[in-house]
Amino acid sequence: LVAYVALVGLITLTPDSVDRGVYPYLMRGVLFVQHHGIPGFRYSMIEEVANVALFAPLGMLGVLALGAPRWWLVVLAGTAMSASVELAQGAFLPARVASVTDVAANGAGALLGATT
Repeated sequence: LVAYVALVGLITLTPDSVDRGVYPYLMRGVLFVQHHGIPGFRYSMIEEVANVALFAPLGMLGVLALGAPRWWLVVLAGTAMSASVELAQGAFLPARVASVTDVAANGAGALLGATT
């Protein structure tokens, strides 16, 4: 659990955006999907799914560490961690974008992981 929390911190608190090197390729994929049947598909959808996916293992590991009856505490802690990350991004990392939507997606990921 501690190692995964450190990994999440490393991913979310680096000065540059995590997708910086692969953004052009992701955008090609988005355009492909838009032109082949899902015109409303947006890059932000990939970001939100990634945010859910990043925090789902945190929820699972938290429940393994604290026990299933404390799933709600794991979700609360995951959401609080996400809010702290977003505050740090907004205050100290000008290349990153702090977002309430990210907090919601990360909290949903923690919930998904904790209750699966």
